[in-house]
Amino acid sequence: MSTCSVLRREVAKFVLKEEVGLTSTSKLTSFCLFMSVDDYDRARHLRKLALRARFVEDADQQAASALAPILSRATNLAVLKIQDSEDLLSTQPGLSHCLTQLESLQHLRMSGAEVHVCNLLRRMRAPLKRLELTYDRRRDNMFSNFWDSFSSEEAQSYHPVRLCAGFAATLERLHMTSWNEQNTLLESEVVYPRLKRLHLEAGLPLSRTLVKSFPALSHLSVSPLYTPQWLMLDSAARRGMMFTHRERNLEDQRIYGSWPSLERCEVTGVLPLFLMGLTCHIEYLSFSQIGHWHMELLGPVMEQAKAVSLKIDLNCADFDAQTNGQASGVLRQHGTSLSMLDITVNMDDRDVDVRVVAETLRDSISHLPLEDLRLDLKPNMFLSPMTLMHLDQLHGGDNPPTSLPPLTLAEATLRHLDPKAYAERVAKHIPTLKSAIITVGATRGSPTRIACLTREDGLVTVSESQELSAPEPENWVSVGSGQVTMNLAL
Repeated sequence: MSTCSVLRREVAKFVLKEEVGLTSTSKLTSFCLFMSVDDYDRARHLRKLALRARFVEDADQQAASALAPILSRATNLAVLKIQDSEDLLSTQPGLSHCLTQLESLQHLRMSGAEVHVCNLLRRMRAPLKRLELTYDRRRDNMFSNFWDSFSSEEAQSYHPVRLCAGFAATLERLHMTSWNEQNTLLESEVVYPRLKRLHLEAGLPLSRTLVKSFPALSHLSVSPLYTPQWLMLDSAARRGMMFTHRERNLEDQRIYGSWPSLERCEVTGVLPLFLMGLTCHIEYLSFSQIGHWHMELLGPVMEQAKAVSLKIDLNCADFDAQTNGQASGVLRQHGTSLSMLDITVNMDDRDVDVRVVAETLRDSISHLPLEDLRLDLKPNMFLSPMTLMHLDQLHGGDNPPTSLPPLTLAEATLRHLDPKAYAERVAKHIPTLKSAIITVGATRGSPTRIACLTREDGLVTVSESQELSAPEPENWVSVGSGQVTMNLAL
């Protein structure tokens, strides 16, 4: 009997040492039954719990009610993730009380947050090190959330600086999604001395509060939140709001100061960082999902940041003067502090000569003090004739084609671009360059080609390799029921 008892206890410890993910009511019921053995003694072995389902029906709520005695005894629970947390807490008030008593919790993730979740955070005193909070987006309108029911003054009580004050002394990472600051400055004396990493998906962020409350910040990640008010503005009004908000943040930093520097800043688009108007030096700067209209904003942002390392995704059109492409000018004028450049150029146009784009880029960076270059020339698979033909057949085409159309200009010129020769030309024009990797993406039937360059004691060495691509279909055989069957030429 003693052996069985020890075995049962050790099995429970082994099962509960990894994250427990509950994705349905049946799994929740089984879990609660398993945990109830020995008067919930197993709860003390629970380390990580993730609730990944909406428990809103009557049967779901009955099952969810069994969580309270488990959480009240989960004295070693370190990680808790709750999907649709507002629904759960609004129907299970006992859970909120249990969560406020947890003293072991270090990482909390809650999505769908509204009033109940925010009230919980105000009462929690756990030594949280990491908080990920997504404010609710109304399910009937993705562009609306619970901020719309508050005035600017009322919304201040839901500002993350106030919500998280109970664990200000321990918090190291904060991730806030769907946060609408409503352009009202929060005056707060709460300081988070250990917070190093901050992610914001925000509408009109005000830098002054963030700089004051998070003085030790080293890593910033920002992405835009397009509020209904923003989307309803015409382009002129939107542009005016952008520059007015940026100037407000710039003026605040001139008066009250900014962060001394940031080690790393990652931005979706350019707009969020442009609005923040940061005046501090940023060591590593990364941009993704840049739209053509963002290029106007990129120059001022780079001028302020004076980054040493830049990672950026651009499109061919950004280098085309005929389409008002501004990438060349931005890199030439505002990239003078760069020693590392990691750039992806996407072939967004089937009728572009990739060789011209590549030479335009080389000319743009030839005077920069680069030591390390990463260039990835990527074909746009969605715009390829093969993909478009595939989609056309899936959507009801009656006569499957017997062969693929000719290569587009982008595909043909990408195929004829020699990455090794290009790397040698780059090295010739950038004497400071120590290493480079040039990747030319695969097109129909051709492999991905990679040139690696090194320079040591003035000697430049370039090697080339290939990565085989998947075989392409020679003929379309049949189409039906939303599926395409292809004859692969092996």
